[in-house]
Amino acid sequence: MWRTPRGTRVLTDLEWELFSTALRSAVEDLEDEIESGDRDHEEAITYFGRMQSEHKLSELADAAAALRCVECRPPSQTAVIEGAISSVYYQFLTLIEIEMEDGTGHAHRRLRQKVVMSIRGEGKGLLVQSSENFEDWALLLDECVDEVLFDNDFAFPVEDLPDDKTPYFRSDAIDPSKAGLAEVREILKELLSGP
Repeated sequence: MWRTPRGTRVLTDLEWELFSTALRSAVEDLEDEIESGDRDHEEAITYFGRMQSEHKLSELADAAAALRCVECRPPSQTAVIEGAISSVYYQFLTLIEIEMEDGTGHAHRRLRQKVVMSIRGEGKGLLVQSSENFEDWALLLDECVDEVLFDNDFAFPVEDLPDDKTPYFRSDAIDPSKAGLAEVREILKELLSGP
């Protein structure tokens, strides 16, 4: 369960379809980083961005479980876990950009249709469903994010934080051990293999 502007809930099936598509892509990218040994995250602005790839996987697993599992207790909403959720949605935006560059026509609109379907119940998305303007899709995806996160405080630059940081901006988490990473991978595998 996750605390959203609409109350404590899990994602709807259509919202989960969008989120899990991007989560799968984000996990693949992080696994590639782990395999290649790329550890240069110092240039990132946010707490989540500065984490090592293994830690990001762990946070993504926690966030995804909260968004999908009714029996999960809502985790503390920190800049790290909210940044993890946001990063998945913006991974989806990258996938849309690639889709738009790859071609036109209905067959090449699969990802954009997922965005429209995930918010169609609200009557949103209908005006841009045939748009070829990337900015229209970025704005529509922002609406999807707004259904899950209250604000974008997680994106506050680390360097600009006051010395008396609130618990929201603290992260005492450490990178998972090898056994912990194996468990994280199993959680992600289970979440991504389900309907």
